[in-house]
Amino acid sequence: MVVLIVSGNAPVLTFTPLQPVRTLPATLAAELGEAPVGSYHYHVLFLLGVMLFLLTLALNLAAYFIQKRYVRKA
Repeated sequence: MVVLIVSGNAPVLTFTPLQPVRTLPATLAAELGEAPVGSYHYHVLFLLGVMLFLLTLALNLAAYFIQKRYVRKA
């Protein structure tokens, strides 16, 4: 719920960085409880969760390999 408060909870798409937007975790937290199980909306929210997971995994793997490459062996 903190993500909803911090992000401004504005469900709009804007191209200016100064306007409030809703992030992926905030969208999942706000809408997943209201979506009927098995509906198109539910499946799209589930896909957003998978995309968020894959993005986080890719960034963590990239950071791990960069760290592994540049840290001296003790």
